[in-house]
Amino acid sequence: MTPEKPVDDMSASHLMRTASAETGLSDFGDEWFTPHLQALLHALSDEANLSVQGYDNMRNRLVGLLATRLRFQRQVGLNPEILDETVVAPMVLIGLPTPVHIRSDFIK
Repeated sequence: MTPEKPVDDMSASHLMRTASAETGLSDFGDEWFTPHLQALLHALSDEANLSVQGYDNMRNRLVGLLATRLRFQRQVGLNPEILDETVVAPMVLIGLPTPVHIRSDFIK
């Protein structure tokens, strides 16, 4: 038995509009990622066999990632020199989230 899918639109354009509405921003920069997002959404819809809760969780996560991209793009626009910085040794956090770094992926 296939779980019932929510009626909510899970298209790339809808998720991008939702992220824009949540942040008040609209510049995603180069949208090279859009075909990849569409392929992921197709797989989630047709292959993943997600429950309604799983579907909603993925939708919310993707909107959050798109919102982070919008915030990043805004920061690049305000401070283009950050693209000239060299990252010598990136910090990689491994393990379960703790209160210290649970929201470290968000740029405010």
